[in-house]
Amino acid sequence: MEEEDDSDEMAEDETEEVEDDDEDDDEKMAAQVITVNVDNWSFSPAAITAKKGDNVSLRLMGVSGAHGLAIPGFGISVPLSAGETKTVTLPTDTEGTFEFFCNVPCGSGHRDMRGTITIE
Repeated sequence: MEEEDDSDEMAEDETEEVEDDDEDDDEKMAAQVITVNVDNWSFSPAAITAKKGDNVSLRLMGVSGAHGLAIPGFGISVPLSAGETKTVTLPTDTEGTFEFFCNVPCGSGHRDMRGTITIE
């Protein structure tokens, strides 16, 4: 009888460890959503930092004007108009600093619409 009790205790311990692992996986899979306001001649924030391997999305909020978000290092190009919201997933498998910019000619401040994404 004692042997059965030991087996049951071991099985319970193993189950607890598996449950703990599942919780860690859930935390890793939870998306970090960064809201980026896209306004006439600015992205806010213009500097974004994420950790390598994290699940990160950008929620683009069109504040005014017609703009776009281009991130050549990630192969991302998204048009966005005032009042629109679009979400893009960032690939975070490569460390580095990646430039982004507006790729829709939007007026006199178009060239100032730039920013960086750093994956560390």
